[in-house]
Amino acid sequence: MPEGRVRPFLLERLRDSREHRQEVELARAWGVPRSRWLGREPRTVTTYEYDDGGRLLRSVTETEPLWTDEDRGWAEALAHFEADECKGCGQPLSESTEASAEGAYDAPLPLRCHACTAVSIQQDAASKNAHPTALLYEVHRK
Repeated sequence: MPEGRVRPFLLERLRDSREHRQEVELARAWGVPRSRWLGREPRTVTTYEYDDGGRLLRSVTETEPLWTDEDRGWAEALAHFEADECKGCGQPLSESTEASAEGAYDAPLPLRCHACTAVSIQQDAASKNAHPTALLYEVHRK
């Protein structure tokens, strides 16, 4: 794969499958390639070389690379996916900013997180304190 070219198939899989996206994101969070996250162990092969008398002359151990070409493809696709994601709505900017997309989207009514509401009420009440941004809030269910 030429540098800088994202595999369209993998990018579409990330857009269409929350499961695939979560696999790649979790692997990144733990600092391992996706294939390793899914259980692949790099194969290790040791070759032994003997002389005519049967004595070991040398041994060479070769290990598969930790990152496969497919792993790099998934990582590049995730980087492209995240760069193209609108921070406001999560839709791909490459689609949602097209002139033809005007009027093509509908937004359902918002959900309210009641725990965030409780924190927001406390933040409003504390806004008159000195350095209100230094305050840390907890929220607990009653």
